[in-house]
Amino acid sequence: MPSENGVRGRAADIEKYLRGIADAGVWPESDALPTTRALGEKFGVANTTASRVLHRLEQEGLVWKQDNGRYFLESSRQLVHRPKPIACLTRELERWSGVYRAIMAGVSAYTSQRQTALLLWRSESLVSHSDVNLPPQYGSLDQQTTSLQDFERCYGDTHGGVLIDDIWSDEALVEYPDLLKNAVVLYRETGLPGVGNVCIDTESGSLLALTHLLARGYEELWIARPFRGDAAMDALVDDMAALAEKTGSGSLLYHVKEAGNPDERRQLIAETKQASKRIGIFCPEDNVCKALYRELLDQEADCPGQVGLLSGMGTSVLAGEEISTLCYDFREMGLRAAEMIYAGAGGQVKLRPELLAKTTT
Repeated sequence: MPSENGVRGRAADIEKYLRGIADAGVWPESDALPTTRALGEKFGVANTTASRVLHRLEQEGLVWKQDNGRYFLESSRQLVHRPKPIACLTRELERWSGVYRAIMAGVSAYTSQRQTALLLWRSESLVSHSDVNLPPQYGSLDQQTTSLQDFERCYGDTHGGVLIDDIWSDEALVEYPDLLKNAVVLYRETGLPGVGNVCIDTESGSLLALTHLLARGYEELWIARPFRGDAAMDALVDDMAALAEKTGSGSLLYHVKEAGNPDERRQLIAETKQASKRIGIFCPEDNVCKALYRELLDQEADCPGQVGLLSGMGTSVLAGEEISTLCYDFREMGLRAAEMIYAGAGGQVKLRPELLAKTTT
């Protein structure tokens, strides 16, 4: 049996040998380095000794270890290590809102840094929103299921994880456990066990909106519901109602008004003109809020004197507008989601909003 000094000396010989391979620049980049068994036999030491040397050189950055346990020169990582792409199950590209453009900018930035490809699977049937002044139309459960079936049939397990647009419901997703092994649902909360989630914190958003409008002296809070069927929008409305109840004011303070189309917005504005109290309006969706603001101006409503207006997302849709808004960092949402997929970590991250007060409040 070799002495301790002998083992150390031979370990040093293995290290010298491997450094020589790296320095010479002639080792084929696509070839794995000798196995620990081969190194042990070559230098007359146990496999564990060779393994310790390789591990130390890995920590130093000279070599790297593939998932199958084989070691390669660090210079070969780009050639040999081709991570599976991250699949993004999103709505049709032409239907990307300001929210999703920002989210996907974050996803793209992270995957570019990691040099990981993106696989975009768009579903043309799940959102129809040709006119931003009207509510979007969402696909049925059957349409969601068909799209998920098509994706699994085409790509199976060729991806390294899945980022899931909020338009897919938990009811549809739960039928595809293989798809959810390394998955993150974006924007809305999910109740699917073991599935990652990066979403907006609707509770803190509701609290921030309520306190801001009350601090500005508005005596009633109206929620301009942009449309139904969007989980995040529905959660903001529901959380605001729950918060109003907690304050003990309930319906004396809080009213939901539909605002998804021009007729509904005209009716809302007419009601503000008849109100005896100052009205603070919270509209969670930027496009609808922008349309409501233009219509308030057209009808010469006193904003922000009699009517205050606060939007709920803070996307690029409001660029150049004087509309007060909550601001969520949707690019950060994309970054965090891609990071979660890359790490296979699961869990939940809730993004809290900031307030950008402008002239409408």
